[in-house]
Amino acid sequence: MHARVTISETPVDKVDLAIKLINEEIIPAAKKIPGYKGGYWLGDRASGRGISITLWESEDALKAGEDTAKQIRSDAAKRLGLKIGSIDRYEVLGQS
Repeated sequence: MHARVTISETPVDKVDLAIKLINEEIIPAAKKIPGYKGGYWLGDRASGRGISITLWESEDALKAGEDTAKQIRSDAAKRLGLKIGSIDRYEVLGQS
């Protein structure tokens, strides 16, 4: 299994809209990407900082979903003023 970890920052006045967007649009879109296994969207309402961790069945699945994930991030950035700090990819080495 592999993971994509994205660090972002949303303007504080748009955090509620970001939460709505995550739950109503981003998660349903992610679920349609082949090889998607799940994800977590973490956030600090006071600062607008967020971390998303999406899980993929394989490195190939993660790579194959890159274009779709990029489009999802781009759409969110336009609607929310979202700034992406970093995007990293990892192999999942353990799970409990």
